[in-house]
Amino acid sequence: MSLKSVYIEWEDSCSSRGWKSEDKDGPVLIKTLGWLAHDMPHCVVVTTSKSSAGNIMDPLTIPKSCIKKLRKVRL
Repeated sequence: MSLKSVYIEWEDSCSSRGWKSEDKDGPVLIKTLGWLAHDMPHCVVVTTSKSSAGNIMDPLTIPKSCIKKLRKVRL
């Protein structure tokens, strides 16, 4: 199976330790470049690598409700 390369901008939750100003907290914008391993109804799975045996490395599941931009990338 051939994987498509993708660029994704998505909002992620964030947390911090200790005392913080209330107006400094909030979601952060993440930019991810990788291979689209799975496109499911409510999420996508992006991977960094795929072996010849079909195994994927470091899969990242991103809920579609968090995705701000998703573009296929031509290599």
